[in-house]
Amino acid sequence: MKLKSDRNKLIKEIKSLIENFTSSATGIEDAADALGSLSESYEILRTELLNKGDTDILKSLCYQHNCSNFSIFTGIFMAFEDRILKLNYAGSQSIASKISKIIPTSEKPAYNTIGVIEINSEKYYVFRFIHNDEELIIISQSSSNYFSRDKFKYFSTRIQSILPVENKTTEDLFTIYENTMNYIDRNCNEDYIFCCYIFSFPEMMYIFGHMGKGFLKTLDGKIMKIIEHDFPESRIFKISETDYIVFEKKEKNSNLDKNITVPKVFFNCKNIPIPYTANALYVFEKNDFFKILNLAGRKITSGSRC
Repeated sequence: MKLKSDRNKLIKEIKSLIENFTSSATGIEDAADALGSLSESYEILRTELLNKGDTDILKSLCYQHNCSNFSIFTGIFMAFEDRILKLNYAGSQSIASKISKIIPTSEKPAYNTIGVIEINSEKYYVFRFIHNDEELIIISQSSSNYFSRDKFKYFSTRIQSILPVENKTTEDLFTIYENTMNYIDRNCNEDYIFCCYIFSFPEMMYIFGHMGKGFLKTLDGKIMKIIEHDFPESRIFKISETDYIVFEKKEKNSNLDKNITVPKVFFNCKNIPIPYTANALYVFEKNDFFKILNLAGRKITSGSRC
């Protein structure tokens, strides 16, 4: 109960800061100091929640979006003809219930675009997409002028990329996450950490989707072989249909470069360069897995030949 109380208190404090800053009741410097303090409180609370077993990935990502994008609610819903079903959310239950009532009767935006539904001066940002023949809707509520549509779209597309596909279930996906976090937990200690490289292929379906599932499976095997060849002493995890992460063990007391350089990897299929994203970070403990999810897809690197 204490963790739930602390979480609700932090949400209220974030909402209050947004309202005060938007109305100019709080200055920029005071707001920056308050945001720093709230960020520290969030990190402490997130660690406690994870250690207590509250490791729901989707809820955690919704919660992070609220904290980083001046939102008081972010949720994922499944849409039917006359109603929507709450899948997961971070924020007030009363807002979730309100959304369940207003969205089915509201005009919705086109798929894969951001729309805004405004009711009684409350703004609801909406992103719709089809997943496994089902319509899903991601909704975020914010009345702040500092809400970023780009951040919301990035968040929505990342949710798309980590959801299980076709015959895979949510349990399958979370098993992958759990196995990855357990691997980190077993191997990070007082002597060793990981340098983690993240390779993502956000354009894969656009470039090769028309060639069929069999080809995509072959392409996945080719990508894995290239990564295994370039990182022979590392452990590789595929955490979604387009995201691969590489764990390279490092001695904790060695001189670690603050700016990690991602090694150049050459990806190409049938003489077609495959655009990919690349990023890196040091991993010290299993909760850093959430940082991996947030970084995936952030930095575009040109596709190159193999």
